[in-house]
Amino acid sequence: MANNQQYVNKRDAAENGAKALLEKFKAEWVTVGPDKACVEFCDELANIFASQQLSSTFIRNIYGEMVRIQAGGFDNHTADFYLLRPKVAYAVKRSDKDYIAKYYSQLYNKMADAVTTATHYENLVKIAEAIIAYHKTYYDK
Repeated sequence: MANNQQYVNKRDAAENGAKALLEKFKAEWVTVGPDKACVEFCDELANIFASQQLSSTFIRNIYGEMVRIQAGGFDNHTADFYLLRPKVAYAVKRSDKDYIAKYYSQLYNKMADAVTTATHYENLVKIAEAIIAYHKTYYDK
């Protein structure tokens, strides 16, 4: 019973940490560009995701779709950009770690809401890439 309680406490702490961290998200990281605070944000969020064993595959699949849109040109693939939001939501529901994956979806939604130009989209991809990079340093599977 004690081990189960420890698991619940760690899970609750991770959820509370992710929720508090998302409140610090700044849309200007997308509209103007990432800064030092953004990099620290990505580091902290990736650490939370890794601590809850959110798989690299989950994050990389979404990132792969972002890069595909980027490679084809944002202006040529705006419909794909808009349709990425429901794909992220679906991926969260399919994840066995949906309780923590939902915060990735919430972050994506906040970032996507700030995108109105191809430059904004490039910044969104850079932020996602930073999360993946940091996640890789913390996730040991």
